[in-house]
Amino acid sequence: MNIAYKDSSSFGKRTYVLDGDIILVKAVAISGSEHEVRVDIGQLDPNYDSLRVRGPLLVPLSVVALVGLVGTSILTEVSSFSHLHIMRACS
Repeated sequence: MNIAYKDSSSFGKRTYVLDGDIILVKAVAISGSEHEVRVDIGQLDPNYDSLRVRGPLLVPLSVVALVGLVGTSILTEVSSFSHLHIMRACS
C-alpha cells in the first residue's frame, strides 16, 4: 500500500510517496524543471542536529524593524542637537 503526500509552495510542487521502506520524492519547480529522489528509510536518523523554522515574513519584517530602529536613532540625535543649538542661542 502506497501512502502519498502532496505539498505546494511558491517555489513549486512536491509529492512524497511512501512505498515499503523507500520514500520517493518528486519535485517540479516553477521553472518546469523536475527532480526525483529515492530515500531509504533505514538510513534516516530521527535525531536531528539542528532545526530551522523560518516564516516567509521574517526577512522583510526584520528589514523594516532595522530601518525603523536606525531612523529613530538618527531622529533622536538630530533633535537633541537642534535642542542644544536653540539653548545656546537663547543664552
